[in-house]
Amino acid sequence: MKFDNSPSEVPIEAGISWSEITELRAFGNQLLRCQNIHEVVKVVFEKIDEEIHPQVISLFTFAKDGRIRRFKIQGIDHEGKPIEDSWLEGESYSPGESFSGKAAAPGENTSSPYGEPNICQNLDQEADNFINGAAYKEKLGFLKCGISVPLNGNNRTFGTLEVLNKVEINTHIPNRQLSFTDKEICWLTIVGSHVSAAISRLREEDKSKVYTNISRMLADPQDFRRSSKEAYKSVIDQLVGDLMPYKVCILRLLEGSDTLFFVEESHTEDVDMRSKGSAPRRITEGLVGEAFQSGRPIKIEQIKNEIDRFKSRAWIEEQDMKSYICFPLTVQGESVGVLSLYTGYVRWTRRVGQEIDSE
Repeated sequence: MKFDNSPSEVPIEAGISWSEITELRAFGNQLLRCQNIHEVVKVVFEKIDEEIHPQVISLFTFAKDGRIRRFKIQGIDHEGKPIEDSWLEGESYSPGESFSGKAAAPGENTSSPYGEPNICQNLDQEADNFINGAAYKEKLGFLKCGISVPLNGNNRTFGTLEVLNKVEINTHIPNRQLSFTDKEICWLTIVGSHVSAAISRLREEDKSKVYTNISRMLADPQDFRRSSKEAYKSVIDQLVGDLMPYKVCILRLLEGSDTLFFVEESHTEDVDMRSKGSAPRRITEGLVGEAFQSGRPIKIEQIKNEIDRFKSRAWIEEQDMKSYICFPLTVQGESVGVLSLYTGYVRWTRRVGQEIDSE
């Protein structure tokens, strides 16, 4: 089917016209101009409410433990009162779990790392099987229909966008007789792709700032060695910040000719480092020594499969660490130390070793 450049009402897919596609493209450009994720969410929630009239809109993003955690919720309860973010605070699901987690899980029988849209027009028949189904039924008055679409980044799904139930356009009263149409499902899927692009851009910009700060610290060997403990701490704190997947970061620097000394560490609030230990390591010892001497990152996707390679096995199991990367810090071709990073979920950490390593 061919289209000219002028607006038309020729149906493209599920009743969406060419002019509506053009409008959605303009909306996507508007999202790309947003300055932060909160602005993106505000704009997109307003648009969804205006176009498909759900009772509830939610956005979930992946947390450091590998679960999707609710970032924002907007809607009304069964009494018509606004639903606050404090309701069901901490709501989270494993990928594939319950209604909300299904869109975050890769599709069955596929090697793709991306989730697929999840649509249900009879949630009332399935709510008892959902983790928070009873809580939602009580809060909303009923559960009838829902759409959850994945938010896909460069390498994997990083969140979901979800709507539940429909309200009357004129009265704004939830109506259990209404369901989402094929056109609305298609529309929300397209909106999800625009939200993905906008949030991915913001995340990449912020990550680039972190990598730039680290690269600056490594830019000159003499300046690097003169850097204060506060400067080191500032950098590694960024590596366990909200934008990054890591729960623990440990910095070791070379002292003398053959010993890597523990200099600084940073971790998320839920991690206990007291039993980790901070003994010096010879450059011939363990994973840190291997990374230092080889000049290449050591990546372990699933720690449990290679736990014998670690010295702090008890601490790793106690804190439930899942993936690990250790890479050398090189300044003008000279190895000066190593960074060790742990995650709370299985992750193939490709980029950080490439980005931080400075030549």
